[in-house]
Amino acid sequence: MKRAPSPPKPSARGARRGLAAACLLGASLAACAEPHASGPPPSQSTARAAPSDAPLAAAAAAAAAAIPPLAPPLALGAWVEAVRLERWAEAAERLDALPMEQRALPAMKYARARVAFELGDHGKAVELLHGLEQELPVLAREVSRYRAEAAFEVGPFLAAAAYFEATGSAPGLARAAIAAMKGGDLQKARALADRAVVAAQRARRSRDEAAARLARARVQLGVRDAAERSGDKGGAKAAAAALALADLRWIVKSAPSSPDGREAAALLAEMPGPLSPEDRLQKVDAMVAGGSAAEAIAELDKLSGVPASELHHRRATALYQARDYAGAAEAFLKVAASPSARQAEQLHLAARSLSRLHREAEAIERHLAVARKFRKTRWGELSSLLSARLLMQVGRYAEAVAQYGRFIDAYPRSERRGDALYERALAMLSTSGAARARKPLEQLARGARPADAARLRELAGLAALRGGDRDGAVRLWTEVMKEQPLSWGALLARSRLAAVGAPMPPLLVPASLRDARPVEVRLPPAAALLASMGLDGDAESYLAENEREVTAAYEGQESEALCRMYGMLSPAKRRYRVGTQAVSAAALQRAPSHADRWTWECVYPEPYAGEVRALEAQHGLPKGLVHALMRQESAFDPVVVSPASAVGLMQLMPATARKAASELSLGFELGQLKSAPLNLRLGGFYIGKLLRTFDGSLPLATAAYNAGPKAVSHWLEGKIDRDTDVWVARIPYDETRTYVGRVLANLARYQWLDGGDAAVEMLPLTLPADARAPADAY
Repeated sequence: MKRAPSPPKPSARGARRGLAAACLLGASLAACAEPHASGPPPSQSTARAAPSDAPLAAAAAAAAAAIPPLAPPLALGAWVEAVRLERWAEAAERLDALPMEQRALPAMKYARARVAFELGDHGKAVELLHGLEQELPVLAREVSRYRAEAAFEVGPFLAAAAYFEATGSAPGLARAAIAAMKGGDLQKARALADRAVVAAQRARRSRDEAAARLARARVQLGVRDAAERSGDKGGAKAAAAALALADLRWIVKSAPSSPDGREAAALLAEMPGPLSPEDRLQKVDAMVAGGSAAEAIAELDKLSGVPASELHHRRATALYQARDYAGAAEAFLKVAASPSARQAEQLHLAARSLSRLHREAEAIERHLAVARKFRKTRWGELSSLLSARLLMQVGRYAEAVAQYGRFIDAYPRSERRGDALYERALAMLSTSGAARARKPLEQLARGARPADAARLRELAGLAALRGGDRDGAVRLWTEVMKEQPLSWGALLARSRLAAVGAPMPPLLVPASLRDARPVEVRLPPAAALLASMGLDGDAESYLAENEREVTAAYEGQESEALCRMYGMLSPAKRRYRVGTQAVSAAALQRAPSHADRWTWECVYPEPYAGEVRALEAQHGLPKGLVHALMRQESAFDPVVVSPASAVGLMQLMPATARKAASELSLGFELGQLKSAPLNLRLGGFYIGKLLRTFDGSLPLATAAYNAGPKAVSHWLEGKIDRDTDVWVARIPYDETRTYVGRVLANLARYQWLDGGDAAVEMLPLTLPADARAPADAY
């Protein structure tokens, strides 16, 4: 199927340089409104020009008349590109090398201030932004925001406090409290911190409440220190310390795994005087939940006044969280030797530790023992199920089917019954009774979400084929392709149909006949000016904060206008969110026409396209794979941090990023992972490395990106069923199993957008026989 022609693309970098020159060297703000296509906005526009635009444009034009043109003209584009690629030191050097007359322009001052801010030179940022809103009213809000952020670091602190207080939000009030404390106004700081806690409680946002309580605790510690310096004898010091202690305890108990929880635990440990056993145990829990299990173990070794059994249990738990599974297994078995209320839990966790050590045979026997001895406990129930899973994982399929049956019979009301029914059917697929898996798989599909139903029905087709019913299999696979096009199940069904020589339907039904003209949009002046400086992220934020105003001219086509505006910028975080809210699932089930191709491009955007294409070429990556990963990993958010501490667009773990940077001979600091260009560079290298490790297998490399190459290698061991659909369905981690299907379904859609049906690669039905990760894989 031929793909519909694309609408006009955003301007190339050369055009961006011309736009930058127009915006920064004196053209009117109208010239800064970068067009997506030629022509003015629709005539029904109700947008009103900002009152300040005309005088600002006149002043800019007058300034331009007095400034000679740049020679060579690309000198301007060099610093803009450095900003866009977040090479801040280079951008600063290039900006500082410009003639004084150019550096004195208001927009150039703003650009240099933003670069200074990113470099941590907050004093210079405050200096350059001082009073700049008067000279550059189109960016008045941005000037005020970054001046306050910089002042929060270096002062004037009370000015920063006033800015953040004016937001009225719990996070803003918490920052205002800290700024006021830095400015020496402890009374105001206390009042602001109290308001922050109340605002968070009213909004019922526990994360904001933890941050607000942490700010209040810091303020109270400041009050305590001030009272101590003044020789207080009236009890103010003790009262402030008690209030701080109460907030710190609340945070450690309510949000132990959060950054605020870890910081609160550290502050709690620094409090003078001995902590109570309860406080110290809470501190240990916070360390374990926050990923600092080694420190928790050291702390436990210092504890006294706590029952030995409690200490041993927590120590074993900390070892497990620290992934010291050998130590955890030994510790759990040792503490479980003495009967207690936790004996079943401890024996269960010992078995899980053994399975993590790849000692499945021992783990199976211990799980079965827990299931027999503690049948009526939750640990007995879970061990009964996990023993069946381990039997399936090591290829003992008939035994697995039998153990799943025992679980289903023993726990008819278990919340895990659905999982057991599904997994028993998976185990049946690799036995002589594969045909018996068809019925339960089809039954489960009836109550599943569409994408899950497609996956289940594809497997049901496999059960039919292995049971000798080729026609039934073909019917199921054909229906899957038609009903859930380009889903993981449909992609597998396509390969299955090809393998049995059956005709395949088109990947998507033909496009609708609607042929409306694409909306022609321009970036509003402020966003265009920011983009012309290379500050595409700031331009995205401006649009996000002003969506109603900037779409007023496009009544009835607001979503399309927004998607096209965001498409003119490098990032895609907000564009993707707008798309998922505006575009129906039905619109993605058929081929897009010229008129509605924007719906697909909004939901499957291609941010940082130039950098991504270069990475694909450098590492031999399938076109679209980086974007497919980015979409699933971070939803295109360059600064997101997961609960597991994965960072940025490609959700890199710090240890993985550090090793990849070392292989690339790159300097690396953890904070740099939120830089989109660096994150992409490291992520692109890493997925390329995984593809080479696993002989080019996309399912294996994708699974390894999520779960790690050593885990994937282990899942490939033994006499297992290596059919791609079956192997992925049996991945023991729910997250990884879902992840593989979603990423490869994303990839199929990116491929289709690039070249229609012919561009969507066929999935191999079997996995490479000898693909394994080396011992030093990461």
